[in-house]
Order: sequence, then C-alpha cells, then structure tokens
Amino acid sequence: MVKVAIAGGRGHLGTTMAETLTDDSRHEYIVLSRGAPKNEKEVQVDYDDISAVTAVLEKHEIHTVISTMLVISEPAAKSETNLVKAAAASKFTERFVQSIWGAPAPAEAAAYMPHIPLRQGVQDELRKTNLEWTQVHNGYFMDYYGLPHLKSHLTPPPFAIDVDNKAATIPGSGDDKMVFTYTYDVARFIAEVLTLPKWDEITTIVGDRVTLNEFVQLAEEARGTKFNVVYDDMDKLKKFQTSELPSHASIYPYFPKEKLQYMFAAFGMWVVGGYFNLPEIKAINHKFPNVKPLSVKQMLETSWQNR
Repeated sequence: MVKVAIAGGRGHLGTTMAETLTDDSRHEYIVLSRGAPKNEKEVQVDYDDISAVTAVLEKHEIHTVISTMLVISEPAAKSETNLVKAAAASKFTERFVQSIWGAPAPAEAAAYMPHIPLRQGVQDELRKTNLEWTQVHNGYFMDYYGLPHLKSHLTPPPFAIDVDNKAATIPGSGDDKMVFTYTYDVARFIAEVLTLPKWDEITTIVGDRVTLNEFVQLAEEARGTKFNVVYDDMDKLKKFQTSELPSHASIYPYFPKEKLQYMFAAFGMWVVGGYFNLPEIKAINHKFPNVKPLSVKQMLETSWQNR
C-alpha cells in the first residue's frame, strides 16, 4: 500500500485525484491544505515552514507526494519548492510528482511565458534531492469540451473549440494532431503509476489523439449542426492574438481578455509546433491495458448528443 499526500487537493485536478484514490484500496492518502481541514483526510500545512511540512509527511508516513498546485506565480512556485525540500527531508518520502499536467513547451517559451521558468526552478530543486520524481504529460484536458454536462471539477474556458456555443477558433491549418485526456483517466493512470517499481522523469498519458479539424467534425456530428469556424494563422498567433470564442467573455472579469488571448495564442503556436502531439511510444497506456481512457468521440456523444 502506498501512502500519498496530495498537495492542492482542494483544487480542480487535486479533487479528482482524491476522489479516484478514495475508490482504490491499494492506496491511502491525505490532502495537504493551507486552509482549516474540512474533513478527516485534510491536513493543514504552512508551506513557508518546511520543517513543519516534513513533520506532517513523517507523521503520516507519506511515501509519495503528488503536487497538483497551480504553479503560475512566484508564491506558488515557492510553495512547491518548499514542499520538495520538505519531502526530501522526510525519512518516509521517496517519490514526488511535480505539477505540470499538460504538454511540454518549446525552449524559447521561457522568454514569453513567465510560469515556465518557475516550474523549471522546481525541477532544479528536485534534481538536488534523492527523491525519485516525475512530471505528467497528458496533453490538453478533455473535460473543457464536455462542460457543463461531463462530470468534472474543471471550469471554463475552453481552448480553440466552444462546443456549447457551436464555435471554433483554430490555430494554423487545424491538421496538427493533439492529445486530449479526461482528468479522471489521468487520475486512474496515476493510481497505477504509484505501483511501478521505477519512474521516468516524464510520464506520458494519452487519452485520445485527434486534429482540431477532426474534433470540430465530431462535435458537429454530436450536436447535429455546423459550427462557426475561423482559423488564426501563425502571423496572428505570433502577435499573441486569437479570435474570440463566445464563452470567453464570461471570464474576462477575473481573467482579462488580453491575458487570455496571450495564453491561448501561445498554446496555438505550440499546437502547430507539435508539442501537444505527445509521443505514443512513450505513453504508459500499454503498461496498463486495464485503464480504458475516454475518447473524444465518446465524450462528445455522452455530453452533447441531442442537446
């Protein structure tokens, strides 16, 4: 039995991870939380107090830390770095999952996406330790395209395709392959990864692989109507501009339009560059044939058919 601590366990992916491990008798877990505990699984921690976090890990004999922190700011990066230090100091803790949960980025992206150097700093700290560690590449989360009908703890907005409003803004030609994986499938694969005798520094999970043009066609079939589709060329994306989707306006009060377009333009360039087309040969799927991930077609039909 592996004893696990989920950092960020109240968040979107962390909640999914906790739910999945609850149903898996092979593992025990606690949730590390900055706030006061809401249930018996939660343990309050102060990431600024490294020795206190180490004490929590030792008290619960934690073997593996799974970080689902959203590391997009310096305070968040400091918290995850301190968690690495605490884990390295714990006499029970041997493994650490760094919070990446997406796709690799091009080397030059560190110059224009501030979160990338922050995450690199956490990785550098991991390399200083004796911890066995990994980061998970799962492509883009499929959940965004089934909301609000698909079971998920994620929240909008979607990238490139707005199934609810029957619209799409496609980067490049739309013929570049992308990997999409449902969060619950990611969590189920991680439950299996916990049993492996050896980890690689990158754990690749492939839910499904389609082009955005193929995705739109499947979405149109599920909804029984044509979508309004526009294409953003690389010249536009390189200016960090993208065409707006109808669902985007609702989040501008807390995620300004300029920042959202900047982020999605970067994602668009990475799609065209092939960074979301994760290598099949490295996927762990073949090690765990018992885990049958949700396909894009299945997700769309379940979420949107006759709606």
